[in-house]
Amino acid sequence: MLIGGNAAQYSNYNTLSQNSFPATATAVGFVDVANGAADYHLYALANTSAYNNAATDGSDIGVDMARLDSALVAGMSCPATVAIQPLPGVGHIRIQPNPFRGHCTLVSSVELNDAVLTLCNLSGQEVRRIAHISGKETVLSMGGLPAGVYFYFISTADKNIAGGVLIAE
Repeated sequence: MLIGGNAAQYSNYNTLSQNSFPATATAVGFVDVANGAADYHLYALANTSAYNNAATDGSDIGVDMARLDSALVAGMSCPATVAIQPLPGVGHIRIQPNPFRGHCTLVSSVELNDAVLTLCNLSGQEVRRIAHISGKETVLSMGGLPAGVYFYFISTADKNIAGGVLIAE
């Protein structure tokens, strides 16, 4: 569910994912969205909500409040990530500047050999593929991309070696 989202921007919104795009939080039909910050239970779906019991298993779409309560009572937590270890033998890869206009530079601490950069929009559609990237530094031509946020993936013939987010201005 994406409140205020534009369904036309999502390629499979009415076929595979069955996503919903209510115009406002009020249209979702929460118990009491105005006071939800004071008590998260008020963000539960009201019995009159179109999304009440509408999940494929007959439950409400969204969070299961009873399970959330159980997790909180049990003291379950999600510890913060302290560090992310790079893949062995990959080294450090970055793309700069970020945000960029027209072009950017891929910089690697190790020699790349025939790598491929794949750039996808927020809908997951591939919008650019740059092949045959070799060496430690390569200027990437990104002209013609609309301003926005993109995901990038860098791979070699046998593995994915890096990924991240790029912003085009």
